[in-house]
Amino acid sequence: LSTFGSHYGLQTMNVKELYDAVSTPLESTLPALYEGLARAIFTNLEARYYDVDIRNIYPQPPPRWNICLNSSTWPQIVKRLILSSFYTEVHHSCEETNVLEAAKMLDDDQWKSMPAASHLGLLMGLVDDIMETAFVRQMIDDNIERGMEVIKEKREELAEERRAKKEEEEEAKAARKEERERKAAEKAE
Repeated sequence: LSTFGSHYGLQTMNVKELYDAVSTPLESTLPALYEGLARAIFTNLEARYYDVDIRNIYPQPPPRWNICLNSSTWPQIVKRLILSSFYTEVHHSCEETNVLEAAKMLDDDQWKSMPAASHLGLLMGLVDDIMETAFVRQMIDDNIERGMEVIKEKREELAEERRAKKEEEEEAKAARKEERERKAAEKAE
């Protein structure tokens, strides 16, 4: 959320802000986060998976879910999304993290009394889903590529500095050698 949230129009949150949001589910923060994550999943369905072959295997959620998604309907939409085969076939380990059980508690206002761990499990599942989109993967690849370019530039700068320093040392060494030879020639005369 802190790295890619702004690219999806989500409020960027650090760990403490996220913990505060799930510990005391404020209607101004947590619902918007769930709704934004679901919207990000729905709007990136065409770029759903980095691997096109995997994208064609799993069923897609109905487009009407995205149309119906709003601040009132997000609990039901997120619940349906997570309990659907679309989600469970992709996230084989979601049963281990109790995401399915937490999703069943997303009825109407029940989400307000859910434990923080359940909210974190649901949010983590949705964020993991978004991380599988080609959009995010491309952003990660671009950042890695830019980082590699910066590292390459820094290495080249360091190599150039070392070359310049070595040349200076060689020039100083040659100057000292010349001075010794000149002094030796003077003594020989």
